Amino acid sequence: MGYFWEGIPPYLIPIASRVLGPDTIAVETGTYQGDSTLKFAEAFGACRTIERSENFGRRAQDRFKNDSRIQVLIGSSREFLSTALPPKSQPCFVWLDAHGVYDHSGTDQEENPLLAEVEELAQLRDPSNTLVAIDDARGLGTQPGWPSTGEVSKRLLAQGFDVVLLDDVLLAFGPGLGLDTYEIYKASRQAQIPMVFHVWPKLVRKFRRQERLDTTLRRLGR
Repeated sequence: MGYFWEGIPPYLIPIASRVLGPDTIAVETGTYQGDSTLKFAEAFGACRTIERSENFGRRAQDRFKNDSRIQVLIGSSREFLSTALPPKSQPCFVWLDAHGVYDHSGTDQEENPLLAEVEELAQLRDPSNTLVAIDDARGLGTQPGWPSTGEVSKRLLAQGFDVVLLDDVLLAFGPGLGLDTYEIYKASRQAQIPMVFHVWPKLVRKFRRQERLDTTLRRLGR
């Protein structure tokens, strides 16, 4: 989840689609409600998504049962990522968002499979035709079981990826892919400015409601 939007930043998908070109397969870890899944299928033509929660996975399978572009795999990305990834020769956009505490009964160490996902990508993908986007980068290294930005970046850099942090997303891509990170930066600013004006009135109304509630409770407590 980003700062002003839920899921993937809206400006990133069209840029990734243009850079990777036709015949790209999108692979997603962390389906949740399937909204990003549908965006990936529409942008790239096909999406394979992995959801570890049985509850959310079944809902997604039911939602997309008539959409041949989407395949929903239920289980851990540690188990299914290699199955979901296309052959090395085929371009691939990878959205890593499998971390999260909802519907999870494992240990803190199992809660974020990011390093395992990165190791899998390093073995099975070619940086020259792969763009990896890791959501919730602000949380890396700050919670139990979450690797630091440095740990993740080091492993990706060792496999030939360039790594850059933009907004709340850690991007990894091959140097020859032609990804213009300054273009993405400008696009992010253009997307956020109107979003700030859109969100601000809602925040003000929320604060005012809370202030009225606090005032009422103080009066009742006297």
